[in-house]
Amino acid sequence: MSRKFERNKYIDLLCSLYLLLIISLCICSCTSENSIFDNDNTKLLNFSVSIPEWKNNDSTSNLNTRATPISGSSFDKASSFNIIADAYDGTKSYSTIINNEVVSFTNNIWQTATSHYWPGTANKTVSFYAYYPASIYSSISHTAGSAPTLSYTVSNDVANQIDIMTATRNNVSGNTNSSTPLAFNHIFAAVKFAVGTNGLPSGTIKSITISGINNSGTYSFNSGWTLGSTTSSFTVSPSTTITGTAGANITSDAFTMMMIPQAFSSATIILTYSTGTTYTKTISGNWTAGKTYIYNLSKPVNIGDYYYSDGTWGTIAENPQKTPIAIIFSNRTSTKDNIYGFTHGYAMALSNADAPTCWSLSEGSSDNMTIESSSLQTDYDGYDHFLHILKNKGALTYSATNYPAFYNARNYNVITPSNSSGWYLPSVGQWFLFISNIGKSSDVTYSLDNQTGSYNIYWTNSTSISSMIESVVKNTNSDTLVGYWYWCSSEQNSSYGSLTNILSNSVYTGGADPHKGRNPDDSEKLRSVIAF
Repeated sequence: MSRKFERNKYIDLLCSLYLLLIISLCICSCTSENSIFDNDNTKLLNFSVSIPEWKNNDSTSNLNTRATPISGSSFDKASSFNIIADAYDGTKSYSTIINNEVVSFTNNIWQTATSHYWPGTANKTVSFYAYYPASIYSSISHTAGSAPTLSYTVSNDVANQIDIMTATRNNVSGNTNSSTPLAFNHIFAAVKFAVGTNGLPSGTIKSITISGINNSGTYSFNSGWTLGSTTSSFTVSPSTTITGTAGANITSDAFTMMMIPQAFSSATIILTYSTGTTYTKTISGNWTAGKTYIYNLSKPVNIGDYYYSDGTWGTIAENPQKTPIAIIFSNRTSTKDNIYGFTHGYAMALSNADAPTCWSLSEGSSDNMTIESSSLQTDYDGYDHFLHILKNKGALTYSATNYPAFYNARNYNVITPSNSSGWYLPSVGQWFLFISNIGKSSDVTYSLDNQTGSYNIYWTNSTSISSMIESVVKNTNSDTLVGYWYWCSSEQNSSYGSLTNILSNSVYTGGADPHKGRNPDDSEKLRSVIAF
């Protein structure tokens, strides 16, 4: 009985040991399956993330679809990205141990949904390749031991372009056992547009198209872009309303072009207004990844070109379907006009307004806007003189009877763009600019009329000047300017307003007539100007 008991006790002990062995093997097996490396290290792989800001180049909100370029403030803990990781076993073998897995911010760390661990030995290394957004995974090719590549064609429609970022960290020691820093970089160049120094006509920008740019290539996570052979056009449609003021943005972040870095020459930018007006600019340059390039677009205001009813300007040849309303005689404006928002220039009406009976009825009583005689040549403030009278700061209340020269000039019967000053009576300085610039001569002499105290500016070569002015106005079938007197808004003193005289043998401005003047006759005309 004793022997049998001892024997059964021994069998029970063997069974217990066998059961413990089975459990131990099961535990080891489970540990091996939870690790991406064949080891028992339990240090969890996780990441720290840095996102670069875009760098401005002095030369010139849905994150997963389109729009604003990604920066540190717009990529946050609610975002996610994809990662690829290759392991090197320390001899000669590579294996992909994380294949396009999503990384998100969970439990206060950036990590993959499936837990992975460091191998724990220095001779084993890991290379990481991260990219954002995750939606590009189908365009990425990868072989273990080599950097992934992205084959990409930039969408022609800027609304469908995305800001792609990548981060690479090669050959990280297997016993690191800490968060792996991932410093992302933008792989595209950002292209924006603004109003240039010379300004643009105000209006609504329908689209901007840039053509002659490489549109495809292959991006290596280690070495950057290899360009494809094709070029294309890219269009952004911002529907932005601009005033045309220099420096103003035309495209916001949401309409930034994301272009493949490249060197290029003779690319073409076409800006199109909602009215159909277009302006073209040719550019050359070199785009670098991560930099922002702002192209300043302008339409030069050229003396002798024309101002049109839609608020644009240019030659007759480039605007065959438009109606010119004035000839441009200055591409600068006064300080006051700049404050009023008229920064591009001045233009003279193509036809005469109704001739007034006089400058005003306030003879002998100054309208409180007398211009020093020596300053008449630089008095470009015809619009400000009109506002002075309009706001009842003169000797009389503004009306067709009290200030007929001002009233008739303002009510010249040609409709003007809403963003312009509207028509008004030009000053002596504006007539000086018109005669000098359109007549192509500023060779003048000065004289003082002792009787009236008025200051006169005479052009020495009046014959050629009047002939040149006549040839210009005939080009647009406008009323002739030669052979007549014209009132100016500049007031010489309490009794005299200024006049301009354009004859074939005598051209001058600043000469004075009494405010009441003489009754209008065939020699007296009125020509309005406009600031824009």
